Amino acid sequence: MSWSYSGNPSTSPLDALRFYIGDTDPSDPLMDNEELEFLLQAKGSPKAAAPFACQNILMRLARAVDYTIGPESVKASKRLDNYKKAMDALKELWAGEHGAPSWDSSILNCPPIFSIGMNDNKGGGA
Repeated sequence: MSWSYSGNPSTSPLDALRFYIGDTDPSDPLMDNEELEFLLQAKGSPKAAAPFACQNILMRLARAVDYTIGPESVKASKRLDNYKKAMDALKELWAGEHGAPSWDSSILNCPPIFSIGMNDNKGGGA
């Protein structure tokens, strides 16, 4: 799998799609080139593919959990919330152009797959 971004979204549809979805930081890639090329081919343009890329990224971010180890705390849910807000802003911007893009956001209402104490030894044992 590969990742690339020229820094100039006008040079290619792939770079335009990366720009729209905010996947422009090589130290924190969100989707591979091949995945985005698949969406571009299926949807025909960067703007049409962007909502589907955002949905895929949200599904990936939704798998991360908040946790605390000693004094250190990681709030993975904040990243999910921030990306959802960015996606909603993008949706509003495009609503005036061609109507709001539609995608299934029910993924954000799914039950967590991890819970506090899920690894506790409740049976006693040594």
